Amino acid sequence: KPMLTFVANTIYKEHYETLPMKHLWGDDGENLKVKYEWKKNGKWQKFAIVSNAIPEDIGPHSETEFITEHYWGYAKVNELTTNEYEVTHPKWRHYPVKRHLIEVDYRAVYGEEFAFLNAMEPNSVMLAEGSEITVESKRSIKDFSL
Repeated sequence: KPMLTFVANTIYKEHYETLPMKHLWGDDGENLKVKYEWKKNGKWQKFAIVSNAIPEDIGPHSETEFITEHYWGYAKVNELTTNEYEVTHPKWRHYPVKRHLIEVDYRAVYGEEFAFLNAMEPNSVMLAEGSEITVESKRSIKDFSL
């Protein structure tokens, strides 16, 4: 959403971009089918998965817990300053993934330094519940070692 992009980029010095998007969620009782698409440079990019329809608790010390349960964000402002902020949300559950499809031109979406991902398969694919979040306690960390 444009306002989220504006706030993140202005206050938190992120590098968000607002793009046309569409999504599909389907549940047949056994499987959950989820697809997200976004348009970058005139081409639709896609993540799609089929997962269990019933969410499960995220196991302690799991890869999914490591990805979903972190509560601090960092954004580079310049060579000497980084913003740090706290992100709060309840513990999420996840939907074990059965199949996935990824059609993304990583060079076009994220830049040349991510182009190597175009020739790779992911090590893991996960779908977490998500929730509302809050962003709090913003502070600037400055490097005075120069």
